[in-house]
Formats: sequence, C-alpha cells, structure tokens
Amino acid sequence: MKTIVIKDNTEGFEIDIKRFHIHGSYEIDCPHCKTKIVDNYKEDYIFYPIIGRNFSRFVTCGYCDKEYEIKVKLTSISIELEVDDTNINELNYE
Repeated sequence: MKTIVIKDNTEGFEIDIKRFHIHGSYEIDCPHCKTKIVDNYKEDYIFYPIIGRNFSRFVTCGYCDKEYEIKVKLTSISIELEVDDTNINELNYE
C-alpha cells in the first residue's frame, strides 16, 4: 500500500457542500453554572464548511439555558489511497 498526501495550502479552501457531517463531539464547562455542555457534530452538522477559516458554533447549556458562541476551524482533510498491484483494475469499454 502506498500513502499519497495531497496538500493544498490555499487559505480558505471551500468544500462545495451545504451540510458537512462529521462524527465527534467535545465538552466545555458552562462559564455561568459550570455544567458540562456537549457540542455534538454528529447531531448538528457544519453549514458551508471552509477549511482554514474560523466559523461560529452556537451551544446552549441545558441546565441554565445560557447560549454561547464558540469559534472553531476545520484545519485539514486527509485522503488515504490503498494502491497496489492487486487492487488497481483496468476498465475495458469494448
């Protein structure tokens, strides 16, 4: 298997989709009441994602009902190709 790395150092690389679903979450402490707030990306997708540029996530504390804006940034996307002599198939259109 060969690993191929594709790099694009363009600032603000746009992903041409409206909704970007990823699996994962993070927790923060509510600044007001110190209860854990979970921002779950699987349940709440990212709108019009741009790699390398800050965007806002809005989270609400389920205990005290305070809402917060959090700046986040998608820093990269990686692609891994499994390339060897056994899995490259020639297409024949005859």
